[in-house]
Amino acid sequence: LRLRMAGANPVRDQLSLIVENDTENRRLYLQVFDLNGRMLSSQKVEAPTGNTVAEVPVSGLVSGVYVARITDGQRFLSRLWVKQ
Repeated sequence: LRLRMAGANPVRDQLSLIVENDTENRRLYLQVFDLNGRMLSSQKVEAPTGNTVAEVPVSGLVSGVYVARITDGQRFLSRLWVKQ
């Protein structure tokens, strides 16, 4: 399981991430946190084997640095990103 940015960073309206899944279908959760650790959004992502693009609307967030985290309930991967 890997997580990488699919679009530009900084982000304006839509955060786009590529979830690389090397096993069978997984049910994952994509979460967005501020740097104080508050969860701002969470959505379910069905990830078949291969690459899946996950998108999160972020136009309502103020400018700053955030954390995108993908988890399967046992482990997680995180990426920092900037909201413009």
